[in-house]
Amino acid sequence: MDPVTHLAVGFTLARTGAGKAAPLATTTILAASLIPDLEIVHLAVSPANYIFHSGSWGHSLTTALGLGAAVALPFWLKTRKSSSSNPYWKYFAVALLGVLTHILLDGAASIRIQLLYPFKPTLFALEWLPMTDFLLLFILLVALLLPLLFRLISEEIGAPKTDTGIRWGARLGLLACLLLIAGRGMLHADAVQLVANLQFRSGVPKREAAFPTPANPFRWVGVAETGKAFELAEVKLLGAQAGIEATGTRFKPQDHPALEAAQKTESAQLFLRRARLPRASIIRLPNGWRVELEDMRFAADSAAGPALAARIDLDSQNNVIEESLRWGIFGAWED
Repeated sequence: MDPVTHLAVGFTLARTGAGKAAPLATTTILAASLIPDLEIVHLAVSPANYIFHSGSWGHSLTTALGLGAAVALPFWLKTRKSSSSNPYWKYFAVALLGVLTHILLDGAASIRIQLLYPFKPTLFALEWLPMTDFLLLFILLVALLLPLLFRLISEEIGAPKTDTGIRWGARLGLLACLLLIAGRGMLHADAVQLVANLQFRSGVPKREAAFPTPANPFRWVGVAETGKAFELAEVKLLGAQAGIEATGTRFKPQDHPALEAAQKTESAQLFLRRARLPRASIIRLPNGWRVELEDMRFAADSAAGPALAARIDLDSQNNVIEESLRWGIFGAWED
């Protein structure tokens, strides 16, 4: 999920009382809630290197202990000079809490992470949450700000200052977030079932998926793969218009030597490693062919463009001339 959500969740965790565990505990949690995204350092090598490693060592349950320990150490060392009564394990505990929360949130989204890296390369995603969930952010904002407002009002009328309301507001906010995530999970199952049961023009679905939208948990984008095409559908799970409606068809290409050659390239292999629902298209060029690969996970939202794609140009003899990758955070094709 986006960094703002991770920081908001980390700050809410600190407000529950975890931030009082030790000096700088709140800062420790906030740093830990972002540390899994340190995988972005692979951009220093190349965008392709980052795509390969994204969702790997920073998002693995097997490396979470090491990340938590690494985040906790500098904060513990900084406070140990002024007080020896703050044991390292307190910093490690709150740091591990921040790391695990980040991993679990990303796992509930559509990002696809390697939970058991480096032992299993399997990519995992529940696909319950969008990259940015506006309702989740609203709940966190209310949980953080409303208790502060009540405390200010209480102080104005002379009531003693206390953090009890802030702690309980944060705890109730996190509980509401958990209920929202669980509810999205149930709605996701219903959406996938509707996609699986819909009769598409290109045939019976052999694989189906449903992806969430940022603002409305009752609206989903469905994708079904049939033998001939990928079918898109809009799924509504609440109100008078509840149901599913097919919205588009993206046909698959027939077997072609250019496609076979393109699939052997490094860019295509990297694309296929990350793609959830890969689809190819073949374009005739004046002196050869262009093979474009897109992930229907992103193509379902035409306004967003191809967030993950590969492009391979070949000559008339199907020799590779140029290959490139594109991912949403880069915006442009990368050779």
